[in-house]
Amino acid sequence: MMQKIVAASSRMAENGSSADLVAKVVLSAFTNTNPNLRYLAGKDVKEWVRSENSMSDIEFHNMMRGLSK
Repeated sequence: MMQKIVAASSRMAENGSSADLVAKVVLSAFTNTNPNLRYLAGKDVKEWVRSENSMSDIEFHNMMRGLSK
């Protein structure tokens, strides 16, 4: 199971946001006088949220579980 999780994490890291982009979002969140509860840093995260919002909870759970197979 751990090997599957590591493999899935590696695939996600390949498509992940750059450290520079994440740092800019963190800085923006930190300096914002009216901060949001959550911030999205990068195209990859935005795609995940879009997928989650377009699926039922069961569908999203099954998709996430499929990443470790």
